[in-house]
Amino acid sequence: MHGGCRYYQGAPCPCHVGYAYIDQPDLEKLCTDVVAGGWQMSTHANGDAAINNTIDAYEKALAAAEPEDIHKNDHRLVIQHCQTPTGALPRSSSFCASV
Repeated sequence: MHGGCRYYQGAPCPCHVGYAYIDQPDLEKLCTDVVAGGWQMSTHANGDAAINNTIDAYEKALAAAEPEDIHKNDHRLVIQHCQTPTGALPRSSSFCASV
């Protein structure tokens, strides 16, 4: 899934903060459905805002999952091309970031 390129401050130019390919509520629902279904998920997120949005969605999906599903399934939630993350990555150890 492609989450888009989104920045808080704008990169490479402050006049452009990028765009998301999917709205946050839709991303959160998709992630929740994927985790509930026992699937693995890889999301392209480039930029600090896109990475934070993806982490938020992953964390909400894992929080909504049944405890036995978390231990039973290898969800393997991945952020691909995770560039310019600012301080977002240390926030959660429940997924993988491919930098």
